[in-house]
Amino acid sequence: MHEVSICKAILDLLAKKKAEKNYSKIYSVTVEVGEFQLVVKEALSLAFEVLTKETEFEKTKLVQKIVPALAVCKDCGEKQERQNLYSECKKCGSFSFEMLSGMELKISKMEVET
Repeated sequence: MHEVSICKAILDLLAKKKAEKNYSKIYSVTVEVGEFQLVVKEALSLAFEVLTKETEFEKTKLVQKIVPALAVCKDCGEKQERQNLYSECKKCGSFSFEMLSGMELKISKMEVET
């Protein structure tokens, strides 16, 4: 269950930002999760709840934004949603793609008190 290690990394970043910026409280953190990261939303929420219990982040809300997997075909330029990395282009049949989204795992927003 890699969701636990993802949560640990998120909490490490929150603690670092809180100290750096001298925030008194972090109310919520929004995490953008690409479809191809294979993160189970419920597992990430549960891990966050368990790891924040009785810590300074116990009342912090985790918001998850699922980012769809989009790619552009390198041969015909067709932009399309991807179901997996190994299917062909729906327009020309090529297997050569550049991913535009769906691979990210990042904190995109924090609601804080200064």
